[in-house]
Amino acid sequence: MSRVAGDTVTSVIVSHFVDVLADTSLSTVTRDEFALLSWPEGQLYDKSVIERSVVVVVLVVVVVAVVAVVAVVAAVAAVVAAAVIYGQLISLNYNQMLIN
Repeated sequence: MSRVAGDTVTSVIVSHFVDVLADTSLSTVTRDEFALLSWPEGQLYDKSVIERSVVVVVLVVVVVAVVAVVAVVAAVAAVVAAAVIYGQLISLNYNQMLIN
């Protein structure tokens, strides 16, 4: 191809490379990006992810525990209410037996 239209092919290729190299985002590399690139493969770069996940897990456990306590309290309240109602029914039946 370069033998047939060498100037045209060369100018297109050079033009493309000039456009690519003119992109300023290629020269803007943050410290984190550079550190991540040079970090050993297979090792976690940002260990704060682990710390945040531990906090989330602890919060979830606390919320589940609170929900469980609320459920137990509600169940106890329902049993007490049922016992009170049952006691009232028993005393009502007893009073009716005395009247009859």
